[in-house]
Amino acid sequence: MGEWLAVNGEAIYGTRPWVRAEGETDSGHPVRFTQDENGRFAVIFGDLTSGSLRLLDVGPETINSVELLGHGSVPWQRDGPDLIVELPEDNSLKVAYTLVLR
Repeated sequence: MGEWLAVNGEAIYGTRPWVRAEGETDSGHPVRFTQDENGRFAVIFGDLTSGSLRLLDVGPETINSVELLGHGSVPWQRDGPDLIVELPEDNSLKVAYTLVLR
């Protein structure tokens, strides 16, 4: 848990729930949303594989960049209210991943 928080704590400490606290991916992985003054966080639970990940209904808000905590910027695109993110091949955390939407 400490190792995970060392990488992803930004999405936990000093945050509050986003307008909608829960969501999911198109493959059924649960997502929890938090936010702070610097952006919105999407914590995706489960062992993900590399490739495309679709976050369902992240809303119409403007997104200028997407970052995977512990990795850096990742390619992304909007598809209506959904967000499609390309995950890197080196997924080293197998419990939960955090995306920062700015």
